[in-house]
Amino acid sequence: MTAAAAATPGCLDDAARARLSAFIAGVERAAPGRLEGLYLYGSAALCDYRPGQSDLDFAAVSTAAWPPESLSRLGRLHARLARAPGQPAVDGLYLTWAELGGDPTRAVAPGALGGAVQRRGAFDANWAVWETLHRYPLALRGPTQPAVRTDAGGLKAFCLGNLASYWQPLAQRVAAEGALDPDRAAAALLWCVPGVLRLAYTVATGDVTSKSGAVRWALARTQTRWAPILRRALALRQGRADPDPNGACDTGPERVAAYMIEVIEGARGGADVVARA
Repeated sequence: MTAAAAATPGCLDDAARARLSAFIAGVERAAPGRLEGLYLYGSAALCDYRPGQSDLDFAAVSTAAWPPESLSRLGRLHARLARAPGQPAVDGLYLTWAELGGDPTRAVAPGALGGAVQRRGAFDANWAVWETLHRYPLALRGPTQPAVRTDAGGLKAFCLGNLASYWQPLAQRVAAEGALDPDRAAAALLWCVPGVLRLAYTVATGDVTSKSGAVRWALARTQTRWAPILRRALALRQGRADPDPNGACDTGPERVAAYMIEVIEGARGGADVVARA
């Protein structure tokens, strides 16, 4: 499954649901009557939520812009949520309906990240998030299918830009530093491999998918050279036993970095690198 089969709250566990209930109650106290729509995106909407790994990514929507005084109170709410040990992060966007129906690069888009509220220019106001909210919205409040603007060219440009600006330098750091830190290799498999594949999948298909979906997509199209990396990345993502405990040399940081670079360069060059790897 490369995308959400059924974006329902059933994809979440009881702890995530309780976390969302506390968040919604906090937003209502911080900004009474302001919360008209609430949608999840990311792993929760794409049925790939993994307790202990995944965040709860949200888009909170109102008719009028969120006023500065409410953002101050929301900042305190997110700081309090971030202090709860062992709980998923609650990160996302505070939008208007007009922003959701417009170009995300022009949205003011206050956003919450890491226990703080940024008052404008949040990174998650981008075409990939808008595409997810359009195709696979998980509505906790408001219309089940919100009006969201999409743009195939903007989506592809965002993905290619993110591959170049964020993931390629990260691949170089994985190669340089991974041998010095054994934990980095596992982190690279868990985070970096699905990260580049999600963007490559979108460049290739115009759709969006989850981390697990991206790795499964690559596995279905990949021959033997990179298969150990993909099998181990998927097992780590799903909390399963290592499928090849003796294959560390095939999934070490240098190999992971090499795979990331090949996927990135293939996506940027328009090549079907996943199919021929």
